[in-house]
Amino acid sequence: MLRAIAISTCVSMLLLAGCKKDEAKPADKKVEPTKNDKPTDKPADKPATDKPPATPPAAAGPAMSCDKVLSQATRDKYLKGELQKDQAGATPTAVSCSFLVEATASASAVNYLCQPAWPDDRMKQTVDASRGMLKNAKDVPGVGRMAVAGDMGMTMMTIWDDDTNCIITATGSFGDVAALGKALVADLTPASLK
Repeated sequence: MLRAIAISTCVSMLLLAGCKKDEAKPADKKVEPTKNDKPTDKPADKPATDKPPATPPAAAGPAMSCDKVLSQATRDKYLKGELQKDQAGATPTAVSCSFLVEATASASAVNYLCQPAWPDDRMKQTVDASRGMLKNAKDVPGVGRMAVAGDMGMTMMTIWDDDTNCIITATGSFGDVAALGKALVADLTPASLK
């Protein structure tokens, strides 16, 4: 069970990290003259450089945490067990929350990735990619803008919350996935991301 949670968390974080990475443009290379090249009297527009131009760092906001995005009521009702890991993602807008009931070794996890700049089609592609990995995948109506749940050795649900432009992925043994999805979306507000 714990291994299945770890695997599904890795899979969902891969989905959340982005289905398609932007490719960096190669830096301009310095051209060395050969002995056949003739010198010119024209000055160069810019000096050649081996380094690409510096890009300003992305604005870093406060890091997400499980305490900010998951209410105690949702934890108590759907995510039984102690919070084992509140792992920040690679950006301040990602977090993974893992829970464990030691007596039964049952585990669950909720992963968040909020990408305000992602267009709608990118968010839809992320949910559709999750659908493609699940057995018996079904839409979960009334949860966020789009939600899908199915089996991956345990229940996995992926939600697109368009109020925050976040993808939420929950894995574990859940009874009513629609009720859990509604609770997760209700807990995640623009204020909870600050």
